[in-house]
Amino acid sequence: MKIFLIAILILIPTLVSGHESAFFEKQTELWEQLSSMPPYPSRKDGPSYSVKDKLRYVNISDEEVRQIQAKALELNPGMTVNIGGVTVGCPCEDGPNCKDQVWVVTSTSVNSIGLMYSKIDGSWVIGPVQSWWMQYEMLFGKIDSPKSWGKSIDWYKQNEDSLTKLYDSKPSCLSDNTDSIE
Repeated sequence: MKIFLIAILILIPTLVSGHESAFFEKQTELWEQLSSMPPYPSRKDGPSYSVKDKLRYVNISDEEVRQIQAKALELNPGMTVNIGGVTVGCPCEDGPNCKDQVWVVTSTSVNSIGLMYSKIDGSWVIGPVQSWWMQYEMLFGKIDSPKSWGKSIDWYKQNEDSLTKLYDSKPSCLSDNTDSIE
């Protein structure tokens, strides 16, 4: 999906006039930055999880459940909370103090929202990677929804500052480590 978007943004400047070409060059640069982002957070404890996404030996304590429920209900009051299995380790973009992650789904009879929570400095929080993607979705819409497709040139021009700030704020690794797994 990312490669398709980058390819389109590289080809479009050849189809537009010169004054819009500089704009598209900047957008292409921003999309290339997006391609270096870690993947959109998703459940890691399901049947397709990778070998490095190991379930934690002691899955989750009652205190952790209460902490996660409280955080999830702050974002989505009145919803049912479903907490998946806790996995060991985090992407390096979530920082060296991130030790574990868990996929949490809040739902009603009509709507479900899945988010990755990270245990950073001993507390369950929405980590930098999930937070960045939430900001992305506030600006663009869900990455796989029609709302995120086919934005007009005028939309990009009107939102250029927001886009630049978003791409400039993307989480990055502090070192060459790929993941923080202990």
